[in-house]
Amino acid sequence: MIEERLEALLAEAVAEAAPVLGLEPPLPEPELQRPRQKGFGDFTTNVAMVAAANSGANPRAVATAIVDALPPAPFLAKAEVAGPGFINLWTTDDWLHDVVRQIVREGSAYGRAEPTGERIQVEFVSANPTGPLTIGHARNAAIGDALARLLTFAGHEVEREYYFNDAGGQMDRFGASVEARYLQIIGRDAELPEDGYHGEYVADLARDILRTEGPGLADLPAEERLVRLREEGARRAMKQIRATLERFGVTFESFFLEASLVEKGEIAQAIEAAGGRLRLRRRGRHVVPLDRVRRRQGPGGDPIGRDAHVLRCRHRLRPRQVLARLRPPDLRLGRGSPRRRRTREGGGDGARSRSRPRRDRDVPVRLVPA
Repeated sequence: MIEERLEALLAEAVAEAAPVLGLEPPLPEPELQRPRQKGFGDFTTNVAMVAAANSGANPRAVATAIVDALPPAPFLAKAEVAGPGFINLWTTDDWLHDVVRQIVREGSAYGRAEPTGERIQVEFVSANPTGPLTIGHARNAAIGDALARLLTFAGHEVEREYYFNDAGGQMDRFGASVEARYLQIIGRDAELPEDGYHGEYVADLARDILRTEGPGLADLPAEERLVRLREEGARRAMKQIRATLERFGVTFESFFLEASLVEKGEIAQAIEAAGGRLRLRRRGRHVVPLDRVRRRQGPGGDPIGRDAHVLRCRHRLRPRQVLARLRPPDLRLGRGSPRRRRTREGGGDGARSRSRPRRDRDVPVRLVPA
């Protein structure tokens, strides 16, 4: 880059002028800035003023000595001292020609950084396996994949991960919806849950399950049937999601299933290990356990405590690290007992006070370690 070449040239000039100016090491490193006005050159530096401050010399005299010591370079047209000791630099077009030749020579590899040795995981999309992806998911896929590509180009070792949240209340409602459609298709009475998934795609999943597994699943015990149909539906939804992402040009190195943590008992172990150490503070006064905190969608949502414990057992994070990974704006306190407030009835001297319930509202919270 031209900035690096100019900085190296200035550093050489500073070292050349140092004995004359009485500068002692360590010598200041030149830093370039773009002038606000084109008349002040293509780049400017205050390296002379920094050197003068260290030695007690006159800044303009130091700047003049540095300019006089600049070696000739094909990419530097001229250098001038300005103001209290700035050095303004004008470049030639030769370096632009060099860059164009380098771009042609390196092709798509131009600008790629050397490996940094740093590993970065980018988790994105991560939609629940309860149905097809939406336009919103496509936006997240484009942004996440673009970010992963940029990090790779910058020299990092990047892993793209899709986190399937295939456990919890949403999956239970999804499984009950698939079960109802499956039973309806084979002619049995079944009612779709009011809070279930009513899209036609659920019936398509149920028909595909019937085609491959037959009607025998209907005769399983109720609990076993629900689990089996939930798993079959989720497996097909995951397959559709992966196929959609592939058509979109987005691939992942890792697909992680939350259910695997449940099956191994790691979430329960993390909850037990965390004890009461993960807590949430509201307005700096009230402290409640994370398991009592719910997501923004309200009291019916999944406890954020599960997310905290998933982070602990999956990434082996400490409580403070878990709190850093959870986003406070996404959290709200669950509704508690109704609060009461004083109101006044009547007017004048006859006014009297009484208490009446006030509807409790969800309030923003912030996470802190206990």
